[in-house]
Amino acid sequence: MGGQTPPPEWVGGLENIPYNLGPAMLAEYKEFTINLKTNNTRMILRSYNVIGTIKGDIEPDRYVLIGNHRDAWGYGASDPSSGTAQMLETARVFGELMKEGWRPRRTLVFCSWGAEEYGLIGSTEWVEEHVDKIQERAVVYVNTDTCASGPILNAPASPLLWDSIVEISKQVPGVRDGPTVYDEWAAYHAVQNKSEPEMRTLGSGSDYAPFAFYSGVPCIDIWFRTDKNKYDISTYPYYHTGYETFYMVSTHIDPDFKIHQGCGRIAALLLRYFADSTIIPYSLEKFPVAIEEGLSNVMENGNREKLLDIYSKLPLLEESATNFTDAMNKFVQNINTAQDNMGPLEVRALNDLIMKLEQNFIIPTGLPGRPLIRHAVFAASKFDSYAASGFPGISDLLYDIDDLEGETLDQRKNEIRKHISDLTILMQRAVNLLKDYHFV
Repeated sequence: MGGQTPPPEWVGGLENIPYNLGPAMLAEYKEFTINLKTNNTRMILRSYNVIGTIKGDIEPDRYVLIGNHRDAWGYGASDPSSGTAQMLETARVFGELMKEGWRPRRTLVFCSWGAEEYGLIGSTEWVEEHVDKIQERAVVYVNTDTCASGPILNAPASPLLWDSIVEISKQVPGVRDGPTVYDEWAAYHAVQNKSEPEMRTLGSGSDYAPFAFYSGVPCIDIWFRTDKNKYDISTYPYYHTGYETFYMVSTHIDPDFKIHQGCGRIAALLLRYFADSTIIPYSLEKFPVAIEEGLSNVMENGNREKLLDIYSKLPLLEESATNFTDAMNKFVQNINTAQDNMGPLEVRALNDLIMKLEQNFIIPTGLPGRPLIRHAVFAASKFDSYAASGFPGISDLLYDIDDLEGETLDQRKNEIRKHISDLTILMQRAVNLLKDYHFV
């Protein structure tokens, strides 16, 4: 191997062997081809999900869920065992609260998923089996796959949850030397010349995916990652390797287990916030703002002109997005005015409506060519499942369109027209959903 010379302490004991880091081959071997043979055993095995509940006192038919998977590539000390340890401790703490007489307003559901590393099998099968109940009853799903791989909070989420994670991070002591997790989070982004922590929507890659992209349930993925201001790497170096051991975590990543503790505190506070608040504390005004931003981003680099040439009614989609923002602003104003005088039935009706906001953007047949990805506004990119994408159906359909011709190009253009029409209908339906609620 060529490439960068490693630190002296990384050099092994073989004489006359360069311990370079790669990825380039040495000059004399650059024309070589490496043949790699793998041996796998094909087996059919049974995998289990383990589900535990704490029944709600007032709204037992409304669910606040938290989940983490058990299976790992190798020892899995960070992925997923740091998240599993956090979830077990969180469940224990809520058990202690129950002994003191507390019970949540809404039902808490603790989900330990099997077979995540094989394609999110456990969570996906469970969501598909219970999708009607989930869409009717789920308030939020909190995911904690890898709690501890570094000291920096990372919390991609539905825009409906953005304000919640910011406020809760201000209540949790820092995991390094800052007064709170929020202070450390903000300081990390300040180095990148950002005035506040960056909030992002979800890509795929963990068990929130079927909840978010198939069912339309607001989701958040909580984990602490590597400090990229210090180390220019996409993830922690021992990810999915035999080095991902308890020794690695307890010696190098989180010796005092403050990161685990911080992750657990954030998860517990989020669960209690959404389980006990009378009105579900969604960031309602953030949702249309994120939609308009996503639509603006997908129109960049000449895409708007390209789409307008294909479908002249494109401005109707942009107009409906603006209408949704206006309707949401008025809706929130009405909530602020009326909430102190709302009775139990009015509160229930309001919560039922806002629980359907995200589901409003679910296309039952899925995105073009992706029947299992049904969220039309926020979903993973088709060409990078870990990356978030606003209006992914548009991005998918525009991909490689300049290389198409003839009947194939005509078919793609028809798909674009249909999809933009569907999006316009969904957007205007969201406007009507908000307008239909009657404030007393």
